[in-house]
This record gives sequence, C-alpha cells and structure tokens, in this order.
Amino acid sequence: MGGIFTVGITLLGQRFRGVELVSANAVFSVLFGVGGLLGPFIAGTAMTAIGPAGFPVSLLAAVGLYALFAVYRRAAHD
Repeated sequence: MGGIFTVGITLLGQRFRGVELVSANAVFSVLFGVGGLLGPFIAGTAMTAIGPAGFPVSLLAAVGLYALFAVYRRAAHD
C-alpha cells in the first residue's frame, strides 16, 4: 500500500500548487486512512457472509467501482 500512497502524493504534486496542494494532501491522507479502516471491515463482512470467496469478491467490487468512476471522469472530461 505504501507504493500506492507514494504515487498518489506524486500525482497530487503534479496537479496542485500552493494552498491547493496542502488542502489536496490533507483530503488525500484522510481518505487513504478511511480506506484503510473500511477496506478490511468490508472484506471481513463479505467473508462472513459468503465465506472465503468474499475476499476476492470484495476486491473485485472495489476495482469495479473504481473503474466505473474512471470511465465517468473520462466521459465528463471529454
């Protein structure tokens, strides 16, 4: 997970400057922490509900949501 955080911070530095960079870094750090708390909870809940297969199912759901968000952002940008 450390690599993901490092790449995210690097991308923030490329996109924002000054006060905006400070605010973006704060939001990024908070959301990264929230993900670190919710991710294991969601995966554990899925595993409790459907067994060991719940772990990859929860990962696929997270990746699917991210992919939908990426497609939405790309469509909104064009």
